[in-house]
Amino acid sequence: MMGSVPSRAEVTAVPPSVGTPLASETLVIAPPPKRTASPALIAVLIVLAVLLAAAAGVGVWLFLQLNDANDTIDQQQDEIGELNDLIDGKEEFGAAMQGLMDTARTLDGAPLADLVPIDDYTELAHLGWVHRRTPTALAADTARAESYRSDLEQLAGAVQAERDANTTGSYAEGVLDAASGGYASLVFDDASAVCQREALGCVTGDQHRTIHLDAAGFAHPSMDDWGARLVTLHEYAHVLQFSNPDATDAAAGAFGDDWEFMADCYALTEMDSWTLDHRVWESSYAYWDVSYGYGRVCDASQRDVIRTWVAETGFHYHPVSQ
Repeated sequence: MMGSVPSRAEVTAVPPSVGTPLASETLVIAPPPKRTASPALIAVLIVLAVLLAAAAGVGVWLFLQLNDANDTIDQQQDEIGELNDLIDGKEEFGAAMQGLMDTARTLDGAPLADLVPIDDYTELAHLGWVHRRTPTALAADTARAESYRSDLEQLAGAVQAERDANTTGSYAEGVLDAASGGYASLVFDDASAVCQREALGCVTGDQHRTIHLDAAGFAHPSMDDWGARLVTLHEYAHVLQFSNPDATDAAAGAFGDDWEFMADCYALTEMDSWTLDHRVWESSYAYWDVSYGYGRVCDASQRDVIRTWVAETGFHYHPVSQ
């Protein structure tokens, strides 16, 4: 019908184009054509796979190298830290030894050689060299040097205080301060009890920087300044003998190794006196005749020995080395 929309049946029944014979038709669906990869593509893929594997290998190698580098850096940092500790330790030890020796130099000329144990300082300097790569041991050496320096500073302070003050207010202490420069001191006590024999004074080996003078004997009217000076200088000679053993051993032979005779000679040499006997006038008609010492007066050659001995006693500064 004009203007009507043909139904599906009608559309299907429309004959084919003019000139095409009718035939029975079967719908055939052909499979997609096979595609075969070209050899060039396969080669490219293989190359890419190899490159990828190589890149992965390089990445692993770089990672391992980085780890090794980090380990090396850590090790080197530890070594640098240890090296810095060693350097710091050496500098601290060097500064401590320099401070010690600077302090020791201030005591150069002290009359008592054993005040400054310079041999111990030499040994300590050598130990510092031995322990230069052992921080703990070197730190102990540094502490020892600082302790030595503290001891010397305390000693110097005590000497200055002794030199500046006459604590007993006595003539004898003034004589001792002038002779020793403050490096020896005295006390007035029962010298006989300390010395364990009758004596106006004595010095003991374990405390040989201290002179014990007998309080009662020095208060007796027979004791005047001459006698006080002689006794004090005699006892100071014992301080020198104990404190300077090497020089004393060399000089004592001139006195038959008799320390008491040698001490008398020291006192007489210092006083420029040729007698141990003394008269003390108590009034215009009363006097005391006093004999001091051990009965022998040294001769001129022995006095020369005393002068040489005094010149060789004491601490003489010299630098130490490792």
